[in-house]
Formats: sequence, C-alpha cells, structure tokens
Amino acid sequence: MKEVAIDLWALFEPLIPKEQKRKRGVGRPRADLKAVFEAILWMLETGVQWRFIPQGYFPAYQTCHRYYQSWVKLGLFKKLVRKVRQLKRSQGLQQMHFVDGTFVSAKKGAVASAKQSGAKAPR
Repeated sequence: MKEVAIDLWALFEPLIPKEQKRKRGVGRPRADLKAVFEAILWMLETGVQWRFIPQGYFPAYQTCHRYYQSWVKLGLFKKLVRKVRQLKRSQGLQQMHFVDGTFVSAKKGAVASAKQSGAKAPR
C-alpha cells in the first residue's frame, strides 16, 4: 500500500480563528503559529513534558501550552482528525492507525485497583 504524506499545517491553518489586531506597539509580538503547531506535534509524538520542548528551535513551552489548551477547547484537533480521515478516504485509503502509549509506574509494583487481603486491610 502506498503511503501518502499529508501536510497537516495546510489542513490545520484554516481552522484557527483569526485573532483581533492589537493597538500598534502594545504587547509582545505574536508567536509563529506554524512553529507552535509543530512544537505541539513534536511534544505529542515524543511524549515529553511541556518544559522539555527544545528552546530556540520552537517557541517557549508556555506559549505552546497556552495555544494547545485554547485549540483543544475549540475542538480544532478533533476537526483536524476528521479532515485527515476525509482526505484519506478521498484518496482511496481506508485504514488509518493512531497509536497512543501511556506509561505510569505503580508504587512498589502494586496495582492500584487491586483489593487488599483481609490481613492487610487498613485499620
């Protein structure tokens, strides 16, 4: 099966609501939204914490996190997945695979939902 590359930014950019212009010279310059989007994708792909987003290569992690939170509230990532699905179907590709892995260590290897035996029950 032929793998088709998709430009996610081209699909995502039209979904972003236009921001109101600020008065001239007020506040910091706005972050490059494409760089923010790429940082979010990098963070989601690698699974690192926000603070470990490489400085200098991407905008500040606080900026990326703020945009991520607002875009999630607006449902933009759900809309992006729908657009990707529609695009894949239009190209005749029926299958898509999303992989998510979450690893959380348990204290002393215990299962949190396991019932304690009567001898070990809290007093």
